[in-house]
Amino acid sequence: VSKVVIVVFGLLMGVLSVLLNAMGLNLGWVYMFMGTAIGSAVVPLWNLLMWKDANAVGAIAGAWGGMILAFITWFVVAQAQSGEITVDSLGKLEPNLAGNIVAIVSSGLIHVVCSLVKPQNYDFKSMGEIKMLEDDQSGLDPKDYSDKFLSEAKAWVQKWGCAFTIVMVIVWPLLS
Repeated sequence: VSKVVIVVFGLLMGVLSVLLNAMGLNLGWVYMFMGTAIGSAVVPLWNLLMWKDANAVGAIAGAWGGMILAFITWFVVAQAQSGEITVDSLGKLEPNLAGNIVAIVSSGLIHVVCSLVKPQNYDFKSMGEIKMLEDDQSGLDPKDYSDKFLSEAKAWVQKWGCAFTIVMVIVWPLLS
């Protein structure tokens, strides 16, 4: 079954790439568009994984609301910059940048507001009860599952993840 799925997937991706190319959409266009289309899911998903008060309904509202606002922004900026909405005007950097920023920021704001208004207070215990399809624990020590180890790992990821983001998003562009 898996070999058939791989062949079918490859064929479908080939057909999709030919269709996108025929419409004048290259890989760069599609890549920039992805931020506008799916960027609004980033902050709500992060909040759901890391914040006990994250509200599930707020995450859905944030993801959809952020995407809708991002599309509106994308079209408005393309129209304002080029005077028309075409594949070429939508593929320019500024409309995509505006759409991406609106997607990420607005979805985060919507989700945070919803979560502050009605916190979910999730305890994360049910996550530990999820039955693994493949329970391969080779190479892991039992201490790797302790609350202390996992809390320290989470703190490390948050500290260095935030630092890396600040360097890449703020410091590097300022130095360029």
